[in-house]
Amino acid sequence: AFGRRLPLRAAAMLLRVLRAAGDPAVPELERLVAAWSAAFAARFRARWVPLDHQVEHQSRTVLAAAHHAREMMI
Repeated sequence: AFGRRLPLRAAAMLLRVLRAAGDPAVPELERLVAAWSAAFAARFRARWVPLDHQVEHQSRTVLAAAHHAREMMI
């Protein structure tokens, strides 16, 4: 299911464009996006992550990226 995240995002973006254009393919694509979304939600349930854990994770990620970039320059 995780491998479908990118195709799901692409399909949802395409759906937005097709809706704006009034394309007749919208209903079929809506069904596809709904089915993929349901499968993704069933596999990867949302869970609460405390804010301090989110900030810590994001900070470590930024620091690791900066460290890696610095090492690449040396």
